Amino acid sequence: MGTAERRAREKEARRKAILKAARKLFLSRGFLETSMDQIAEECELSKGTLYLYFKNKEELALAIVNQTFDELLARIKEATEKARTGLEALKKVVEAYRRFYEDHVKEFSFAASLEFLAQKIGVKKESIKASYTRVDAILALIIDILKKGIHDGSIRKDIEPEKAAFAVANVIKSFLQRMAVGANLLLLGTNFSEQEIIDYTLSLFLDALSPERSST
Repeated sequence: MGTAERRAREKEARRKAILKAARKLFLSRGFLETSMDQIAEECELSKGTLYLYFKNKEELALAIVNQTFDELLARIKEATEKARTGLEALKKVVEAYRRFYEDHVKEFSFAASLEFLAQKIGVKKESIKASYTRVDAILALIIDILKKGIHDGSIRKDIEPEKAAFAVANVIKSFLQRMAVGANLLLLGTNFSEQEIIDYTLSLFLDALSPERSST
């Protein structure tokens, strides 16, 4: 292994260590209660070294959110690979999203809180939007799935793929983030379980896209 290659690997390993430490602290303490000093201590690096990789705490937090959506995108792609119809693929997307939420409630909560705090902590909306390129990739995937479903007859032909994909992706994302932040309060006074209301809400979107449902 050459010197340049070894240095590149060491740099990447250090970046991963920083992200791992930041993820642990952000998810356990929250954004506002976590400092760069604490992250540096957690990953056993100097604070100066952290700034060589991330210019501030906000950029590091957005990298954690991106990391989460990278994992979600990979999960969705894997889930939809063998789907035979567009509607089946869309069901796989919804199921993958739901299962990912179950495994990453804290990550969903952190992403939601970061969006809410954006203006308060001085993060420009443009920075957050630019950071969420993975969400755009998920959106593009859903658009392709809807077009496939319209073509194979499993999804209503009057559906506009771009609008429908935007609605499905953003409502599901916002709904699951809302559940992550305060499911107990949201369901207070009802007899619904968190899982029951999630399953029911997501199924409404799928039913609305089915040609059988639209003809009844």
